[in-house]
Amino acid sequence: MLIVLQLVLFCALFALMVKLAVGNNALNALYFYPKPVQERVYFLGLTDRETVARKRKLFMIPFMIIMLCTLLLIIGVHHGGNTTNGMGLRAGLPTLIIALALDQYFYGRMDHKLNLGPKPLYIRKRLCTVQEIREALADLLTLAISHLKTLMFPVSTWLVELSDFSS
Repeated sequence: MLIVLQLVLFCALFALMVKLAVGNNALNALYFYPKPVQERVYFLGLTDRETVARKRKLFMIPFMIIMLCTLLLIIGVHHGGNTTNGMGLRAGLPTLIIALALDQYFYGRMDHKLNLGPKPLYIRKRLCTVQEIREALADLLTLAISHLKTLMFPVSTWLVELSDFSS
């Protein structure tokens, strides 16, 4: 059930970001339309290719970074069960474990010891404070960014190709 809620929130974030970028003007999102529609708009003189390319670059780069970080948080924050933890680590994602049982806390401690995640939160005896959650999420994002550096060259190459696509 939690994954359904997370996916709904992820889709809502996507829709909100597109709505903020587009506003009430469809020309702000012309890069989402098929090529024939774009060509017709250029032919009618409603906008030009340079403007569309600039708007695409201004939208797509921050959009992709925000959605990737959000996806990392969705995947990387879990209860720390054996299977969930193993699958997250196998995917190469740092994980924040919010443990309910001792074995989950053990996995969280081991992840932290191996620098694969921040210190686990244990909510069995008391709820975590906002400050503890904030610090753990900050540590998770820091680890995710450092782990993503190995993937950054292909991603940055793709972003450069995306930005140069319209030139």
